[in-house]
Amino acid sequence: MKEKITLFLLTTGFIVNSAIGQWASFPQFDNNRIAVGDIAVTGNSITVEALITMQDYSPVPAAYDIVSKHYGPPDVSYLFRPDDFAIQTDMGLTSVSHDIPLCFDSTYHVAGTYDGDSLRYFINGVQVASVAWTGNIFQNSLVTSIGNVSPDPSDYFEQFIGYIDEVRIWNIARSSNELSSNMYDLPNPASQSGLVAYYKFEGNYQNLQGNTAYDGVPSGASLSNSANPYYDGGVSESFCYPISVENLSNDDGLISVYPNPVSSTLTIVADKNITSAVEMVLTNMVGDVILQQKRYFSSYSLSMENLPSGFYFLTLKNEDWIRTLKIVKE
Repeated sequence: MKEKITLFLLTTGFIVNSAIGQWASFPQFDNNRIAVGDIAVTGNSITVEALITMQDYSPVPAAYDIVSKHYGPPDVSYLFRPDDFAIQTDMGLTSVSHDIPLCFDSTYHVAGTYDGDSLRYFINGVQVASVAWTGNIFQNSLVTSIGNVSPDPSDYFEQFIGYIDEVRIWNIARSSNELSSNMYDLPNPASQSGLVAYYKFEGNYQNLQGNTAYDGVPSGASLSNSANPYYDGGVSESFCYPISVENLSNDDGLISVYPNPVSSTLTIVADKNITSAVEMVLTNMVGDVILQQKRYFSSYSLSMENLPSGFYFLTLKNEDWIRTLKIVKE
């Protein structure tokens, strides 16, 4: 069972798109895809972004490609999914992922960026995860695909199921402000600096950036352009989590917390052998520090009653160890 709660961390205030328009619809697994050419992004900067509405994780859990220029390690240039963004550079293959569970039948703007220093993942224009990385992006000869893995496979299915719109691929790393300022429409795409490809699916699969070599070629029995019935003109401010989340604690028993999920007071229990002061840092999903203090304790009650619902991270450390626990506030 899943419960939808307010996504207080992903602030909006963005301009709502009055023109609902058409989306690329992937209603069921039929090996659907949109091949958009060999979009090679060179150098050490890239942004891939889209509006998405997921409806299923089938057929392969955690493998539902929004944009893919990969077939599998090590043949990866870039790969963009609802929960992670991966690239390969001359330093190797890496990815950035987040733990925010996006609701089915809700619309989100998602983006992955790389600037030669870090990979970052954004939801609704807010950075929710990052990882340090360097190097120039690896080049392969695969055709970039929207909604599925790059080649046309017979035994390797990663099809996205749901709706995709406003797909953009850039050779620059866009900032949070740039992403949030035009999630629903990109004006004057032919003159946008750094834009390589742009797709709106308004009855066609054309690259609105203007390079016809990257016009899309659709395939799949159920792929179509259609209205998204779950999109009301703006992104969702909610996310979902299983309400039966088990209590979380570290495996070695140094620290345990309960109850988790918590509605009011979180109890933190330290092993009796911990004799030095423990520093506690509570942050939300975008890294804002909610609480920071250092104290000696064997058991401590942390009030979370006045905090908004959502995910938090509790980091506890002393001179010998560090532990980070995920806390769900109901």
